[in-house]
Amino acid sequence: MSPPIDNERTKLLANALDRASTACLTVGVVAPFAAALYNFGGVAIHGSWCSASSFGFRVQSYYI
Repeated sequence: MSPPIDNERTKLLANALDRASTACLTVGVVAPFAAALYNFGGVAIHGSWCSASSFGFRVQSYYI
């Protein structure tokens, strides 16, 4: 194949991976947080979970 076609295929693959990572983030982080926030399904936010997640965010932001 010619280089422009290969470049476009690479861009499409990168775009698909970006969308998949956004979907995983939504399902794994945002949805449980929203369920806990609105008390859907008997899920509740506990103080230890909040402090553990904020600690993890601080550690991650330090290394980035």
